[in-house]
Amino acid sequence: MLLHQYDPFTTSITAASTAGPGNTADLVLDVVKIGTDTSGILTLTTPDNPGGVPMASATVAGAPLPAPSMGVSSLAIAMQGLAKTLSQCFALPVAQRALERDTSIPEALGGSSVTRAAAPCEALTDPGFLHNGFNAGQYFYSSFTSNSMTGAQFSVPQVMQLIPGGIGGRDAAIINARFLDANGLAGNYITVAVNKATGTSTPNWVVYGNQHPVNVQVRSSIRRQQQMAPVTQPAFAAASLSTYQTGIEVFINKDGPGSTNLTAARVTGPGLPPKGLILNRPIASAEPQQSWLNIADKSGGDPGVVAGQRTNCNCDIFFLQRTQDVAGAGASTVRSNPNNANSNSGQFVDWAHPLDYGAATGTPSNEFVPFDKIVAGATYKVELFYGGSSTPTHTFNKTLLSPIIPATQGAKLAWNAPAQAALDLLDPTNALAAAASALTVSWIQHPAAEQIRLAQIFARSSTGTVN
Repeated sequence: MLLHQYDPFTTSITAASTAGPGNTADLVLDVVKIGTDTSGILTLTTPDNPGGVPMASATVAGAPLPAPSMGVSSLAIAMQGLAKTLSQCFALPVAQRALERDTSIPEALGGSSVTRAAAPCEALTDPGFLHNGFNAGQYFYSSFTSNSMTGAQFSVPQVMQLIPGGIGGRDAAIINARFLDANGLAGNYITVAVNKATGTSTPNWVVYGNQHPVNVQVRSSIRRQQQMAPVTQPAFAAASLSTYQTGIEVFINKDGPGSTNLTAARVTGPGLPPKGLILNRPIASAEPQQSWLNIADKSGGDPGVVAGQRTNCNCDIFFLQRTQDVAGAGASTVRSNPNNANSNSGQFVDWAHPLDYGAATGTPSNEFVPFDKIVAGATYKVELFYGGSSTPTHTFNKTLLSPIIPATQGAKLAWNAPAQAALDLLDPTNALAAAASALTVSWIQHPAAEQIRLAQIFARSSTGTVN
């Protein structure tokens, strides 16, 4: 049965799984999805139209959703096969799936790699696979060598976006393969599949990676910042207030594959200042554990010059908006961005300023930040500079996979709550805030919130050095 023959009123749906295919009616669920836009309006989307169209409601007029391309349905079938291969690979114990390893490869060349794997594991990717600078053995290294991945359960990978002619003129698709490991912990792989068939040949989708030479991520970010210090007291008068902050994260690994002699990067795209952001390396002595480049310029500086103007801002998120609080009316009320009311737009290089967007000083962020343009599927141009040069060595595009939502929507999201004992560590008036050789941090996992994968505690000395 073809997608255009599907009748939702008479056709039952048998879902595909790793045990077998569905009855093809389930492909509709892989192709048409319900979501929301940045203002919370329900939308219908397809992988080749991730922005979607609004659904009709009592207050909003609906719009026709263009039919997806024929490549979408063939890709959905290919994803069912990939789910089966993933399950076959990880059904094997570590000794049988990771047959040979090389742990001597430097991090700047991609790091440790499984150099020979079991047949179903080798079959997961095309021989030419490269994703953010990692070959297949490096990309899957931690999973292939982890006992907790033995017996992992995989769902059929989600097609997040179809990009016609996306890689070397071939149709490409961003896919998301979700799994539960042996301990029931959720994880996923987000990578790229391409159709290697030519002309009118039968589609041949393979997992190929994005073919980018460096580990670069452009993704949406929203932060819940809860201040425990008594900000009304002089010693803490300059402390940040509780707030939701939203922005665009530009993560560029300064130590990973392709990083040797990398000195600067420039990123341009929706929601950023017109001349883009320039990032450079941090001051090594101040940020010894930092693995990413810092935002250093947003006014169109020369990358070769900016490369030498290092900072210790620890900043790779370009913040767009913040709220007055995380609870009550303040959680849905915009707070002015730093320096919003004056002309010093460059002092806070990692914050949006009205002048960055051609608006008058004092304009609130909800009037100058183009949230309607920072949607799933938005494209960002990345240029990488080496050896202090002002000419880029690598240029490629990154795709935003989830929209940037206004900070005022933060209170509507599910958040993991820190345990009270963890909050007490941050309260200067609490006995637990005293110096200690070890700290215990815990939280309450919300079933609808993203799983916490890393918890870190930082303290700064009087010189600004991070401990």
